Amino acid sequence: MFKFNGTGAVLMGRFDMDCGQVDIFVDGEFYRSKDLYYKMMGWGAGDGWLNGAHLAHVMNLEEGDHEISMVINGKKNEKSTGTKLKVARAIVYKNK
Repeated sequence: MFKFNGTGAVLMGRFDMDCGQVDIFVDGEFYRSKDLYYKMMGWGAGDGWLNGAHLAHVMNLEEGDHEISMVINGKKNEKSTGTKLKVARAIVYKNK
């Protein structure tokens, strides 16, 4: 769970060949599901060049305290080798 004060946030991390699907919640309400599996040219994206990927991008919230949760739901792309979630950092947006 990521708590912040502002009008929006981006949770950044990695799509990869061992990642699964997550359910994203904003302030306790279901927002969307997302598949984080990714494979390119026969090799995983594991060298970190996708660490800047936007895993959850939530904007236009009312200014104030909020929380974003990304919950591993146990589902995965049939090509994925796992159900991992790889979050690296967050960016918070404010009006001021």
